[in-house]
Amino acid sequence: MAYGNYASDSLYRNDTNQALLQNVAVRRYDLGGLETDAAIAEQKKREIEEVEVGVREIADCHDELKRLVDADGVKLDNANDVVDDAGVKTREGIHQLQKANETAKQARKRMCCAVVCLLILIGLIVAIVMIVK
Repeated sequence: MAYGNYASDSLYRNDTNQALLQNVAVRRYDLGGLETDAAIAEQKKREIEEVEVGVREIADCHDELKRLVDADGVKLDNANDVVDDAGVKTREGIHQLQKANETAKQARKRMCCAVVCLLILIGLIVAIVMIVK
């Protein structure tokens, strides 16, 4: 009977050992799962931080682009003002040239009238001198 108890105790111990080993394996698996979950969480955290850095860079680029567009807009507005002023000055110049042309025409007419009057006067003087002689 002692032999039978020994075999039964040995089987019991084997079953208990196997159960303990299985329990340890399950716990290791659970811990491994926790470690895997922690690694996944850490990886997600790093990816989120990378996305955050990328979003910040995009926001910085957007701000820089906005600043450049605003600066170029000011330059374009200034250039537009200069072009508008040039157009106004050109129209004023054309008007001045038209007035000068009219004044020159009137001056030529006056000069012609003066020359004709001078010729008539000289003709009268010559006619009077010839009559008097």
